Amino acid sequence: MYSFLKLPRKSRRILDSFVNDEAISINSARMEALSKLPLDFEGRSVLEVGSGPGLLSDFFLRRGSLLTISDGRKTLLEIADRMHRGKVTLKSIKQIDLENLSKVRCCSRIRHPLSFV
Repeated sequence: MYSFLKLPRKSRRILDSFVNDEAISINSARMEALSKLPLDFEGRSVLEVGSGPGLLSDFFLRRGSLLTISDGRKTLLEIADRMHRGKVTLKSIKQIDLENLSKVRCCSRIRHPLSFV
């Protein structure tokens, strides 16, 4: 599905865990729920925390957002960078300036098994 990214084997395995039927179903539900919210994303700065490999990022990009994505795993940010090269800003969690955010909306919680965190 994402063979055009030409990822190393380890990164492909990680991406595969995000591109299975369950994950696709969850992301589809997230996009449907977000599209029903009365929010205008055009030209707005959006911070996607816990972006994973950036599969939900397209939702915001298609709506004209200025998107910054962040994830705790460097490998996931590297995958997202390949997927969205030049379209998103990548930041580690430590680089995010939370003091200067004007609005915060949480539209989903991050779920990981304890062994992953």
